[in-house]
Amino acid sequence: MYRCSVWVGVARFLQATLVMAAVSIVSGAFETASAQSTLRVGVDEARIVPLVKSPATVVIGNPLIADVSVQNGNLMVVLGKNYGTTNIIALDGAGEEIANLALNVASSGQHEVSLHNGAARVSLNCAPMCETELNVGDYGDHYETIFKQVTGKKGLSEDSAQPAPEGE
Repeated sequence: MYRCSVWVGVARFLQATLVMAAVSIVSGAFETASAQSTLRVGVDEARIVPLVKSPATVVIGNPLIADVSVQNGNLMVVLGKNYGTTNIIALDGAGEEIANLALNVASSGQHEVSLHNGAARVSLNCAPMCETELNVGDYGDHYETIFKQVTGKKGLSEDSAQPAPEGE
């Protein structure tokens, strides 16, 4: 009899914990940026941050770590560009602070594999098959080769999207 009541107590505790976690996740998903809060974004990922009003100015502490654009007046889109910590400050037209966010950009860790040969590292994204991924900190020659291929492909697609010059 004792064992049964212990398990019922454990089950109720776990149920209450899951309900509190779900409420916390749902309420946090729609929370607007407060004057002081922390935001976490993955490298090469974007997060939408609703603001209480439209910003006139947005300042990024280190633009090598993140980029920001404002959409529809009061939606700030934060793009994680590189690993690190910085901050974002949003000001209204009167220069009053709307938001001051501490920003932590880190690897999402999903599907990422790092191969090491001594100090040389190569990054792979394995979802569902392993393919080379471009990450800061990878082995120099490997990084340069992949970077040239990615930028070359990007250049080709941008060239094909350009209108033909007049007279052709």
